[in-house]
Amino acid sequence: MSDRTFQMRVAFVPVVPSSGRNPDAVSYFVKPGEVPTELEEALDRYVVLPKFASAGRPNLSATDVIAEFERRTGWKLNSAQHAEAARQLGVRPPRGQPERTTNLRFAEYITSFKRYLYSQAWIDELVRELEDAADFERITGKAPKHVQVKGRED
Repeated sequence: MSDRTFQMRVAFVPVVPSSGRNPDAVSYFVKPGEVPTELEEALDRYVVLPKFASAGRPNLSATDVIAEFERRTGWKLNSAQHAEAARQLGVRPPRGQPERTTNLRFAEYITSFKRYLYSQAWIDELVRELEDAADFERITGKAPKHVQVKGRED
């Protein structure tokens, strides 16, 4: 992460444009080893490393999760059951509490879109937790129903 050869550092300095034709920001790209010392010291002081250095952020919609769950298990799962399972398993806050990220390994609440994005690890966990019919009913509040899924032989 600290090897400058593989980093792209971008610094934005806000400016007040003097006319409507001037840009609000200007970007300069400098090759490694050509950064002036005073700028390099400032970059070292203000650099922010990404939160997810070794793993990607959750990027799957609930629809993607449900489709994969149904493909892997052969059981129907609707969006209300999925949301309830996420609450019961600690991936979303309990009903009535503000929406927020509770378990970043499985999901992230995106406030600007007011929705959750989920990870592949969440799909794996959901399949594991709901693979037994009794557990499915206990967690989602409904008994599982089989669905015919393309490419799956029952």
